[in-house]
Amino acid sequence: MRSVILFLCGVCLLAASCGRHKQVSQHEKPDKAAVHYMKLLVNEDFDAYIRGMMSCDSASEQYRRNTLVLLKQMSAELKQSGVGIQSVSCDSSDVDNDGNHARAYVGVTFSGGNSETVVMPLIWAGRRWRMY
Repeated sequence: MRSVILFLCGVCLLAASCGRHKQVSQHEKPDKAAVHYMKLLVNEDFDAYIRGMMSCDSASEQYRRNTLVLLKQMSAELKQSGVGIQSVSCDSSDVDNDGNHARAYVGVTFSGGNSETVVMPLIWAGRRWRMY
Protein backbone atom coordinates (compact mmCIF):
# COMPACT_ATOMS: atom_id res chain seq x y z
CA MET A 1 0.00 0.00 0.00
CA ARG A 2 2.94 2.30 0.68
CA SER A 3 4.05 1.97 -2.94
CA VAL A 4 0.56 2.92 -4.13
CA ILE A 5 0.56 6.07 -2.04
CA LEU A 6 4.07 6.93 -3.24
CA PHE A 7 2.97 6.34 -6.84
CA LEU A 8 -0.03 8.64 -6.52
CA CYS A 9 2.02 11.31 -4.75
CA GLY A 10 4.59 11.09 -7.51
CA VAL A 11 1.91 11.55 -10.14
CA CYS A 12 0.71 14.73 -8.45
CA LEU A 13 4.25 16.06 -8.06
CA LEU A 14 5.04 15.38 -11.71
CA ALA A 15 2.08 17.48 -12.76
CA ALA A 16 3.48 20.79 -11.44
CA SER A 17 3.77 23.81 -13.80
CA CYS A 18 2.52 27.38 -14.37
CA GLY A 19 1.80 29.95 -17.11
CA ARG A 20 -0.68 32.38 -18.67
CA HIS A 21 -3.68 31.01 -20.50
CA LYS A 22 -6.96 32.02 -22.12
CA GLN A 23 -9.96 31.99 -19.81
CA VAL A 24 -12.28 29.00 -20.19
CA SER A 25 -16.05 28.92 -20.13
CA GLN A 26 -17.42 27.83 -16.77
CA HIS A 27 -19.39 25.17 -18.66
CA GLU A 28 -16.28 23.20 -19.48
CA LYS A 29 -15.48 20.88 -16.62
CA PRO A 30 -12.07 19.35 -15.98
CA ASP A 31 -13.54 15.99 -14.93
CA LYS A 32 -13.05 14.22 -18.26
CA ALA A 33 -9.48 15.44 -18.62
CA ALA A 34 -8.52 14.23 -15.15
CA VAL A 35 -9.96 10.76 -15.75
CA HIS A 36 -8.31 10.67 -19.18
CA TYR A 37 -4.87 11.42 -17.70
CA MET A 38 -5.24 8.81 -14.95
CA LYS A 39 -6.35 6.22 -17.50
CA LEU A 40 -3.25 7.00 -19.57
CA LEU A 41 -1.19 5.98 -16.53
CA VAL A 42 -3.24 2.85 -15.95
CA ASN A 43 -2.82 1.88 -19.62
CA GLU A 44 0.90 2.72 -19.47
CA ASP A 45 0.61 5.30 -22.25
CA PHE A 46 3.34 7.35 -20.62
CA ASP A 47 4.24 9.40 -23.71
CA ALA A 48 0.67 10.70 -23.97
CA TYR A 49 0.64 11.36 -20.22
CA ILE A 50 3.83 13.42 -20.51
CA ARG A 51 2.31 15.42 -23.39
CA GLY A 52 -0.51 16.34 -21.00
CA MET A 53 1.94 17.85 -18.50
CA MET A 54 2.46 21.60 -18.82
CA SER A 55 5.80 21.25 -17.03
CA CYS A 56 7.21 19.27 -19.96
CA ASP A 57 6.39 21.85 -22.65
CA SER A 58 9.53 23.91 -22.18
CA ALA A 59 11.58 21.18 -20.55
CA SER A 60 14.65 19.61 -22.08
CA GLU A 61 14.54 16.26 -23.81
CA GLN A 62 16.56 14.85 -20.91
CA TYR A 63 13.86 15.99 -18.44
CA ARG A 64 11.21 14.25 -20.54
CA ARG A 65 13.28 11.06 -20.70
CA ASN A 66 13.80 11.14 -16.92
CA THR A 67 10.07 11.67 -16.39
CA LEU A 68 9.34 8.68 -18.63
CA VAL A 69 11.80 6.52 -16.67
CA LEU A 70 10.20 7.58 -13.38
CA LEU A 71 6.69 6.74 -14.61
CA LYS A 72 7.84 3.33 -15.83
CA GLN A 73 9.56 2.62 -12.50
CA MET A 74 6.45 3.55 -10.51
CA SER A 75 4.29 1.36 -12.75
CA ALA A 76 6.68 -1.57 -12.38
CA GLU A 77 6.71 -1.15 -8.60
CA LEU A 78 2.92 -1.28 -8.50
CA LYS A 79 2.91 -4.45 -10.60
CA GLN A 80 5.53 -6.08 -8.40
CA SER A 81 3.52 -5.32 -5.29
CA GLY A 82 0.49 -6.98 -6.88
CA VAL A 83 -1.64 -3.85 -6.65
CA GLY A 84 -3.64 -3.03 -9.73
CA ILE A 85 -6.00 -0.19 -10.46
CA GLN A 86 -9.49 -1.51 -11.02
CA SER A 87 -11.31 1.73 -11.85
CA VAL A 88 -10.88 5.49 -12.12
CA SER A 89 -13.63 8.10 -11.85
CA CYS A 90 -13.90 11.80 -11.10
CA ASP A 91 -15.75 12.28 -7.83
CA SER A 92 -15.92 16.07 -8.20
CA SER A 93 -14.04 19.10 -9.45
CA ASP A 94 -13.91 22.80 -8.85
CA VAL A 95 -12.76 25.63 -11.08
CA ASP A 96 -11.24 28.81 -9.65
CA ASN A 97 -12.97 32.13 -10.25
CA ASP A 98 -10.52 33.01 -13.02
CA GLY A 99 -11.69 29.93 -14.95
CA ASN A 100 -8.11 28.91 -15.70
CA HIS A 101 -7.26 26.71 -12.73
CA ALA A 102 -9.07 23.65 -11.44
CA ARG A 103 -8.78 20.73 -9.10
CA ALA A 104 -10.27 17.39 -9.95
CA TYR A 105 -10.85 14.83 -7.21
CA VAL A 106 -10.19 11.51 -8.90
CA GLY A 107 -11.38 8.34 -7.20
CA VAL A 108 -9.06 5.38 -7.72
CA THR A 109 -10.23 1.88 -6.77
CA PHE A 110 -7.58 -0.79 -6.43
CA SER A 111 -7.85 -4.50 -7.12
CA GLY A 112 -7.92 -5.28 -3.39
CA GLY A 113 -11.01 -3.11 -2.92
CA ASN A 114 -9.22 -0.18 -1.31
CA SER A 115 -9.83 3.24 -2.78
CA GLU A 116 -8.23 6.66 -2.59
CA THR A 117 -8.95 10.13 -3.89
CA VAL A 118 -6.19 11.87 -5.80
CA VAL A 119 -6.32 15.65 -6.19
CA MET A 120 -5.20 16.56 -9.69
CA PRO A 121 -4.44 20.23 -10.32
CA LEU A 122 -5.29 21.31 -13.87
CA ILE A 123 -4.85 24.45 -15.94
CA TRP A 124 -6.75 25.62 -19.01
CA ALA A 125 -4.38 25.75 -21.97
CA GLY A 126 -6.40 27.52 -24.66
CA ARG A 127 -8.41 24.54 -25.89
CA ARG A 128 -8.12 21.90 -23.18
CA TRP A 129 -7.34 21.14 -19.59
CA ARG A 130 -3.78 20.03 -18.90
CA MET A 131 -2.00 18.84 -15.78
CA TYR A 132 -0.58 21.73 -13.80
